[in-house]
Amino acid sequence: MLFFLVVAGWSAGGFAGVLQGPPAGLRDRVPPPSIEAVGAVLIEVGSGQVLMAQDATARVAPASLAKLVTLRLAWQAMERSELSADEEVIVSERAWRTPGSRMFIEVGERVRVADLLRGIAIVSGNDACVALAEHLAGSEETFVALMNREADRLGLADTHFTDSHGIAGTAFTTAADVALLAYRYLLDHPEALALHSARRFTYSLSPRGEPITQFNRNGLLGKYEGADGLKTGFTREAGYHLVATAERDGMRLVAVVLGAAGETAREEQAIRLLDYGFGSFELWDVYGQLQPNLTARVWQGRDNRVGLEPGSTTLVAVPRRYAGGVEVVVHPREHLFAPVARGRHVADALVTLEGMELKRIPLLAAADVRRAGWWKVLVDYLRFGLLRALGRL
Repeated sequence: MLFFLVVAGWSAGGFAGVLQGPPAGLRDRVPPPSIEAVGAVLIEVGSGQVLMAQDATARVAPASLAKLVTLRLAWQAMERSELSADEEVIVSERAWRTPGSRMFIEVGERVRVADLLRGIAIVSGNDACVALAEHLAGSEETFVALMNREADRLGLADTHFTDSHGIAGTAFTTAADVALLAYRYLLDHPEALALHSARRFTYSLSPRGEPITQFNRNGLLGKYEGADGLKTGFTREAGYHLVATAERDGMRLVAVVLGAAGETAREEQAIRLLDYGFGSFELWDVYGQLQPNLTARVWQGRDNRVGLEPGSTTLVAVPRRYAGGVEVVVHPREHLFAPVARGRHVADALVTLEGMELKRIPLLAAADVRRAGWWKVLVDYLRFGLLRALGRL
């Protein structure tokens, strides 16, 4: 059921942004750990595969995980040159009064966007979120509408935000949606890890005139090999959240733990997921196995064949002790008749292991094929009909 939810609900971002859920039979071959949390998901970023999911569609308040969308919108604005890191933001009284975790900005203060991003990513400053939201959209309410529109665009089918920082109790999300959000965030904004991996942030001054240094609440940084992000969250209603990411030997995992019992518990559960991923899987590139089959027959076209190109990565997370049995088989989606437009989804490459489908790679037409003249069209029409009648198509 999760595989259907993942593919159907998360396909809005295009082939390169689709997560593919764990196939039936994977749990029996590589048993995952049981996670003590409201919901949990483990993904491998390079392949776009979900390696483990537990109660992935259970709703929970997002808490500070909502800040990933706030940061995402800021990164997008900078990419469009609508915002710059050195730009200054004037802090409103509303931003200053925002409760919860803070970076301690003051009313009327001019704060660089770069510092606000650090304050959000490293120390989870709610005041920084409101200041940035007001600067980008004019008001936090307008910004929240942009957050929900972005969630819809990404295919977060069971997520709704009510503020820029996540402390309001009426917002909701799921482990499946958070996994997709984290996946797209890392794919689209890898530069953000430079902030999320920082272990401390010093910005404001105490009443005594001394700098205030706060520490990243992600306890895996400096503790777990390869850990370099991503975000924590907590409210009384939601419990303790952690989206932890780590990279080893070119394989990047993201562990989503929602609603754990405490700070130590969320870290322990995330480590269990990451240990399972790194210990049980390895990353393969199946392009070499796929390459001989990267053409397709075209009927009634000026060209008889069209080249194919993968519509998503050819990396595949493969269970370690079964790695030798991986096969790649190309399945055409239909008989191709010209005209064929470049980019058309014409076939799928199924990556299987002992009959179990690990991943489905879309194959796209690599060029346009125009319709042939009337004589070639007639010949192909007759030839296609004959071969079909003989059962050879």
